[in-house]
Amino acid sequence: MDLVERYIYAVVKHLPKKSRIEVTNELRANIEDMLPPSASKAEVKEILIQLGKPEEMAKAYHNDHQYLIGPAYYYSFLTTVKLVVMIVAGIAAVGKIIAIILTTDGAFTPATIFINLFEIIGAVVSSGFISAAIVATVYMIIEKIVHYEAQQGKKQDPVWNPDLLPKVPAQQIPKHEPIVSIVFTLIFAFFILFTPRLTDLYSTAEPIPTIFNADRYHIYLPFLLLYIAFYLAFNVIKLVKGAWDNQLAIVNTIQNLFFSVLATIILLDQSLVDTSFLQYLADLLNISLQTMENGFRTSQIITILVILIITMIDSIMGFVRARRSDREKRFTAEITNKN
Repeated sequence: MDLVERYIYAVVKHLPKKSRIEVTNELRANIEDMLPPSASKAEVKEILIQLGKPEEMAKAYHNDHQYLIGPAYYYSFLTTVKLVVMIVAGIAAVGKIIAIILTTDGAFTPATIFINLFEIIGAVVSSGFISAAIVATVYMIIEKIVHYEAQQGKKQDPVWNPDLLPKVPAQQIPKHEPIVSIVFTLIFAFFILFTPRLTDLYSTAEPIPTIFNADRYHIYLPFLLLYIAFYLAFNVIKLVKGAWDNQLAIVNTIQNLFFSVLATIILLDQSLVDTSFLQYLADLLNISLQTMENGFRTSQIITILVILIITMIDSIMGFVRARRSDREKRFTAEITNKN
């Protein structure tokens, strides 16, 4: 009955989550009614061939086939877009408030408060729309790629064979998890590419000094972009695999090691942050430059330790998930063999 479960999985993965349980039970009951008692594998395959390809069967449960983002990804898209928009809009609001505080040289008046409020709302709305558009674009591209590969598969293999059904993955990776990572990685890549110097912040009294030393920053930029490319590839692999295994856990460990080493080197570079910016912060907080530098170095060490701990735990958890997934697969195989 392993083929039956694989067929049902291949059908319902194209359906909205709210209807998957109902369709699973209905489809399983229909197949069982069509099968003779103690059906052989050949008889199961014959019935599945009669039912047709899972993609075609899934279409029978849809009333409308016209959509921008299909049902296989739609609910994952909703979860992702809500999460991304909330986070990005929150960051935009906080950033705008900080910018207003830094660029205001006098007391707030009702007029300036009103203007600033609209600026904050505008930043939230625009960032929300932009982030939602990025998420939608990523999902559309992914779905088009999957659809294209499926069409190519149809051309290369016009006769459908149930043996080609995908295995039912254990310890599944939610689709929105790697896609959220992809979206935020693209936003981060845009940030480091187009605002590397962060010098667009000005107060009415004097310009805020450059945060980073441009020469040092551009030394690390190629390595940052290389890591971003690697991390994007890792998340695409997660999305394609759909479940943890040892190979994915190894790739996860490599990307964590890459990130830990790169982050440690960057954070230990005392020349990366411009001294004039530290002086500006010290004056703003009314403390000495030496105190500011000591506090900054302490925060760098703490950040490195936190990164090392988090990446180590994440690497270990990757192998734990892979082992759990493998155990669930063996358990499913044993149950199938008994049946």
